[in-house]
Amino acid sequence: MEPDPHRQRYVSGTKKGAPLILGEPLRWHGMPVVMEACQATGQATGEVTFRLPPWAHMAEHLAEDTLWSLVDALGSELGAHCAVLSDGRAVGYPDLADIPQAAARLQLSHLGVLVPPGWLSSLRPGSSPYLTLQVSELVVVLE
Repeated sequence: MEPDPHRQRYVSGTKKGAPLILGEPLRWHGMPVVMEACQATGQATGEVTFRLPPWAHMAEHLAEDTLWSLVDALGSELGAHCAVLSDGRAVGYPDLADIPQAAARLQLSHLGVLVPPGWLSSLRPGSSPYLTLQVSELVVVLE
C-alpha cells in the first residue's frame, strides 16, 4: 500500500481536539482506496474504515486470498475486537461489554462480520464461518 499522490488527504471535525474523521487516499494493487480513522469524543474505541472498490472491479486485479490477507493484517495491527463488511453503512460504536447485543446488532446491519471465535454463539442461528483469519484470529461470517 502506498500514498496516492493524485488525491488529497482530508480531515473533518470541529477544530477543537482531535479530528472526527481523518482520511488517507492510498493505492493498493493499482486501485484507489481510502483509509479513514475516527474516534468520537468520549468513546473508548475508535473506528477504522478501509474503503475498497466493488469486488467485481477488485477481482480483475487480485485473488480473494490477497484481500483476506490485508484484512487479517489490518485487524491484527489495529488490535480489532470486531469488524464488519459493509456497503457503506457506519459501524458505530458497539458496546463491547455486552457481546451478545453487539454481535447481533453488527450482524443485523451489515453484509458480514468479523468476530472472535467466542462471539459465534451470539450470532443468528444458522450463521456459519466462512473463513478464520490466522493472524488476527477473527472469524469471517458472511450473510
